[in-house]
Amino acid sequence: MSNLLKGTWGQFLRYGVSGGAAFLVYFVLLFVFTEYLSFHHLFSLFVAYVFSILVNFVISRLFVFKSKNGKVFHEAVSFFAVAMVGLVLQGLIVWVGVELLHTNYLLMNVLASGAVYGVSFTLNKFLTFRNAP
Repeated sequence: MSNLLKGTWGQFLRYGVSGGAAFLVYFVLLFVFTEYLSFHHLFSLFVAYVFSILVNFVISRLFVFKSKNGKVFHEAVSFFAVAMVGLVLQGLIVWVGVELLHTNYLLMNVLASGAVYGVSFTLNKFLTFRNAP
């Protein structure tokens, strides 16, 4: 089992934990902003996504990639740039699903998050945390 958590495969699994925590923050905020505060679902998506980026960065840096790089600001900027790619993808998938296909916004957010997961892991591994052990 310990070999399973080493190397890229281990990082991918740990990124799932990190992403799961960030997704929980994202999904709860999305729901609260849309259902209780009556914000448009795309505005709620954006605000919730920003909060989830912060959670995901801290967990990814410390737990997933175990970065000891002193260039925290550089990593944060790179992570944020990758997250913006994810945000655009997430927003586009949700917009198509909700506005054009008339699918529930919560379901589309779950599906879109799954699609964005692999893209963001790959970009963060090879760009943001490329010097991490």
